[in-house]
Amino acid sequence: MGQINLKQSVRKVAGEQRLVTTAERYSTIGSDLIVARVAQTAGIKEATVRSAILGIKEATVRSAILGIKEAVRYFVMNGHSVNLGDFGNIRLSAQGKAVAQKSQVSRYLLSGIVLRYAPSVKVKNALASINFN
Repeated sequence: MGQINLKQSVRKVAGEQRLVTTAERYSTIGSDLIVARVAQTAGIKEATVRSAILGIKEATVRSAILGIKEAVRYFVMNGHSVNLGDFGNIRLSAQGKAVAQKSQVSRYLLSGIVLRYAPSVKVKNALASINFN
């Protein structure tokens, strides 16, 4: 399904220099490439030419993706777990210090907020099929 190149780098591990193998990170993908991929997957070779035939304009696809992104951000930032269908679930998790009594509980005890992602079975299976070079 996918293919990822591996790279080796020298890192200090437990005070010693060691070779560590990691996956090569290519780049951060922005909404422009996402829109292009959606158009390609939908069979739109040139979105601006075929949009009239399919009734889908590039701006409509872009607006839908940006709307979905904003909706996910809104619900996650308001404490909800968001089901992303075949992609998985995303939610926030707060970490804080433990206290002995309920009266001591405070937002000031929070030490961090972490974004948690749980891939779906479909995504896990796809990840298992990636070839590494």
